[in-house]
Amino acid sequence: MNVTAFLLFAIASTITPGPNNIMILNSVLHYGVKRTLPFYLGVCFGFPLMLLAIGMGLNTLFKQYPVLHLILKVVGIVYLLYLAWLIATQKPSSNTGIQQKPMSVLGE
Repeated sequence: MNVTAFLLFAIASTITPGPNNIMILNSVLHYGVKRTLPFYLGVCFGFPLMLLAIGMGLNTLFKQYPVLHLILKVVGIVYLLYLAWLIATQKPSSNTGIQQKPMSVLGE
C-alpha cells in the first residue's frame, strides 16, 4: 500500500468543506467553540479511525465475505429510510429551528 497516497487522501478529505466541516462551522456559529468541542473531537477521532480500519484490512473482510457488503447496504438503506420517516412525520416546533445544545461525539 502506498502510504503517501493514503496520507494525501486523509489530509485532503480533512480540510475540504465536506459535511463534517459544514456541521462543525454551523455549530461554532450557533454555540461557540467551547460547546462545539465534543462534536469536533468526535469528527477528529472518528474519521481517522474509519481510515485506519480500512487501511488495516477491513476491506479484505468484505472481499472474503461479500454478503457482509450486501448486509451493510441493506442496513444503510433501512437507516436512511428511518431518518426520512422521522423528518417527514416530525411535527413543527415552536422554536426557531435551532437546537438548544450542540451535537456531541455520539450525535446526541
